[in-house]
Amino acid sequence: MDALPAAPTASQGPGKGGAAGTGIGSGDGPGRGPGFGDGADGGTGGDIYRPGGDVTMPIEIRKGLAQYTTEAMRARVTVALSGDGGDEGFGGYDFYKRLEQIERVRQLPAAVGRGASHVAQLVARTGLIRSTLPSRIREVSAADQTAIVQSLFSWIRGDEHQRLIVDAADLEPPRRLFEPRWDGGLRSGVDRLVAHAVEVNMRLVLPNDFLFKVDTASMRHSLEVRVPMLDEDLVAFGLSLPRSLRANRGTGKIVLREVAKRRLPSSVAERPKHGFAVPVDTWVDRDLKDNLLASLLDSGSRLPEYLNRRVYEPWVHGFCSDSASPGLRRDDLYQRVVMLLALDLVLGKGAGSP
Repeated sequence: MDALPAAPTASQGPGKGGAAGTGIGSGDGPGRGPGFGDGADGGTGGDIYRPGGDVTMPIEIRKGLAQYTTEAMRARVTVALSGDGGDEGFGGYDFYKRLEQIERVRQLPAAVGRGASHVAQLVARTGLIRSTLPSRIREVSAADQTAIVQSLFSWIRGDEHQRLIVDAADLEPPRRLFEPRWDGGLRSGVDRLVAHAVEVNMRLVLPNDFLFKVDTASMRHSLEVRVPMLDEDLVAFGLSLPRSLRANRGTGKIVLREVAKRRLPSSVAERPKHGFAVPVDTWVDRDLKDNLLASLLDSGSRLPEYLNRRVYEPWVHGFCSDSASPGLRRDDLYQRVVMLLALDLVLGKGAGSP
């Protein structure tokens, strides 16, 4: 393992402040939030807040899994390699496969987009397509590319954000974070949209979510994690790739797969990408949901100082009652409730906080 001195660590990013940024840090992180399920801390599903320690945010289950994974790895090795950066730089995520279609819808005249959305709404009632598709068509049609990219990486968008935030008009819009800052070259149309999405994926999501998760979990267990896919030269090469070499409708990471075929069996190099869906409704028990209701909707909560309760209360009830919420999937509700719980903890008025 010591033969890889040039590979940056998760906490360093790509070398000297490269494309994904540096200084992820290892301070208060996901590992110090509430426990979900029966884990190393002996918590149960009803423990929203972990007693003692430096509690700053709820632990998302994916990040909790990272804690357990790094702990198990540290029992065998002191240095590990992570593939972080491969999907971001080389087109591994499913949305890269859809960007050409999204750009086509975006180019539709507004009236045509509204008509397509209306037809999709009728079809959605039959259950043949997702219930969220009509609103997605309406959102994409005639939007600019920054709005499209923002929608790819945001759970709460546009009008919903304006309704949720108290005094939203007095705040800087989230859109400013998604404006392009890197020189994408003389690209146009879908190639410019792809380059914009890659930038945001690398500049915002990777350092603030994935690298942060890996860095926090690994340093907690004294495991050194290196991220060779974030070597500066390799990142620069990935950023230079045209859309045709990133992903098509059938597969992603085209260049990496071709390289892999030279060294690995085709059954490995051509294997479809498999993420994992967290079975939240299975893992989160009734006690935890009751505690969520009591905490987030308590009269002593400070959430209404910043968020419109009429907007977020249906999210909490929908998640805790296992019922559907119009236009939202269960995963959408989960993300929103985690966000509410995080803010409730930070504001210091959550039930059972130290």
